Order: sequence, then structure tokens, then C-alpha cells
Amino acid sequence: MVKGRVLRWEFEHCPAADRWASAHVHSDGTLGRTTPPACLPDLLEPESAGFGLAGLRPPFMHPTRMRQLHLPR
Repeated sequence: MVKGRVLRWEFEHCPAADRWASAHVHSDGTLGRTTPPACLPDLLEPESAGFGLAGLRPPFMHPTRMRQLHLPR
């Protein structure tokens, strides 16, 4: 195992990037996180594992937080 410290973090603004895709979809087109259907426009059809019951926000396992969400693979 290699241990170390992050000394610097850089990012570039990309105005051409789709803000929905950038927030939810990996560059290979697969879904990167559990996502409510409303967050994925019809134009965006990510590869996902389908729908399932998952927590939307902390506490994730509390029944009041559970929703039917797109699930990542």
C-alpha cells in the first residue's frame, strides 16, 4: 500500500460539459451514484443497474430517506 498526502488539487472549468452528466455520470457513460429519476433528463440514458430502494440523503438507511433511485452498476 502506498501512503502519501495530497499536496494540491486542481480542476478546470469546462463550460461545454453537461452539468447533469458531470454530476451523475462517469466519462464511460455509466452511472456514478444513486440518482433520482428527476435528475436525469430524457436526453441522458446512463448505463445503470436499474431501479432500487436506496437512501437519498443521510441517514441513508432511515426509512423516511428511502426512494426508488437509479442504481450504479
